[in-house]
Amino acid sequence: MGLPLRRHGSRPKQSQHLKQHVKDLDNDLYRSLSWLVREADGYVKDPNNAIFAEFKWGSFFRTRVIFDEQLTCKKNCMEMTLEDIRKADPDDYAEKLGWARYLASSPEAAGLPGFVGRSG
Repeated sequence: MGLPLRRHGSRPKQSQHLKQHVKDLDNDLYRSLSWLVREADGYVKDPNNAIFAEFKWGSFFRTRVIFDEQLTCKKNCMEMTLEDIRKADPDDYAEKLGWARYLASSPEAAGLPGFVGRSG
C-alpha cells in the first residue's frame, strides 16, 4: 500500500496525493516563518531557485526554532499559525523571529538559496 501521508515534511507523498497548486498547500508554520525572514531581508529570493526556497528555509528553521506555544499546545497543534503564536505570546514570537533572522545569516545557512550572510 503506499507511504502514510504526514504533514510538515516528515515523509514524501505519492504523486496522486500532491496538491495541484502551491496556494492549496496546508499551513506550515516554518514555511511561514521563512517567508517572514525573507521579508525582513534575512535572505534574498534566488531567481534560480525561487519556487522552493521557502520549503528549504522552512526545513532549516524546523529543527532550530521552537516556539513556547508549540511546547504547551493542548489541541490542534498541527493547525497552529504564526499569527496564533503572535497573539498568544508576542514576546516569544518576537524573540523567535529574531533568532530565525540571526540563524539565516549564520554559517549553518550558507548552502540555502538566497543566503546573504552577515554584513560588516
